[in-house]
Amino acid sequence: MVEEKIGNILKESKLVPANINEFAEWKRSLGQKIIYKNGIYWEELRAGFFQPIHLLMRLNKSQIKTPAPLYWGIRSGLNEEEKNDANGSILYHTFPDFKTFGFHSFSKNRRKNIRKCFNTAEIIEVRDGQLLKDQGYDVVYSSLSRTRHRKIPQRDAYLKGCTAYINNGDNSRMVLAGLVNGKLGGYLEICSVEGIVYVQTLFMATDAMKYCISAGLFYTIYMICQKSESVTEMAIGQPVTDDDNLNVFKKSMGQIVKSIPAWYKIIFPIKPILKLKYPDKYYRLTGQQ
Repeated sequence: MVEEKIGNILKESKLVPANINEFAEWKRSLGQKIIYKNGIYWEELRAGFFQPIHLLMRLNKSQIKTPAPLYWGIRSGLNEEEKNDANGSILYHTFPDFKTFGFHSFSKNRRKNIRKCFNTAEIIEVRDGQLLKDQGYDVVYSSLSRTRHRKIPQRDAYLKGCTAYINNGDNSRMVLAGLVNGKLGGYLEICSVEGIVYVQTLFMATDAMKYCISAGLFYTIYMICQKSESVTEMAIGQPVTDDDNLNVFKKSMGQIVKSIPAWYKIIFPIKPILKLKYPDKYYRLTGQQ
């Protein structure tokens, strides 16, 4: 049943990671501040904190230089040859054994959840932004009211940017959604660059959680990535220290935490303040507790 229903999506949907120049142009089109300096595209993750636009990009230490005169922090992954110079790490969730991991690899309970999703909901790739414009805000409002992991946007701001991840024809990004009787229950935003697929954000309406749509969405994007020849790895967000439920869910979906060596700099006195008052943010930025 699962294989039959997901088969139609796999026939029609694929991911072809963008090159770094295309990825930078797309991010600029979203209104993000992107600075190109010394051959590297940098993004301002927070005001005054910079990192390469491609999170898992690995640079030489000599290339990790702030692209702006005013800053409080910078980080980047390090090349393997300079890993001994690392003073931190970049942690991320992914699937092990990327090309062989499959339905059988999930726990019995998660296989049950995936089956339930495909029995009660329809998983689609969103090609027309009207679905998100009509129903997406209510899903996002419900999701963020429950998780509180980011500020709930105003409706106008949401409508302005809600279609950013919809495939424009180059197959470097997509939105997967779960529908229950035609009503949007949740959706997943994905983008890709240089072989890496970044699973960005999952929004789930509280009243649709009983249909296990999140399990179905993650299984679907995994299968799409597995059949996309130019995809080499998935990065499914960074681990957190302040949301045990999220970590339990990801572990139960077969995800593991991997890391790459990194070099970072956070100026004084921001570093000790960040570590003391916002330990989870410090952990995600540096890989240290």
